[in-house]
Amino acid sequence: VRVTVGMGGRLTGVVIAGRAMEYSGEALSAEIMTAASLAEKAAAREVHSIATEFYPGLDFWDQYTGEVDR
Repeated sequence: VRVTVGMGGRLTGVVIAGRAMEYSGEALSAEIMTAASLAEKAAAREVHSIATEFYPGLDFWDQYTGEVDR
């Protein structure tokens, strides 16, 4: 399973290899969710990297990682 997301983390594509059809529906769903989560976090890291290059004092990383104190 390969998932792509846009810069905001929005899902833009899903590729499911033929071999993935051997998984149960539940297992395939879990693989898709894991791939989507990893892609979203990678996009957030990229956004953070670009933003801190231009705004070094701005710390909004926690908004994207869910680590904001509640």
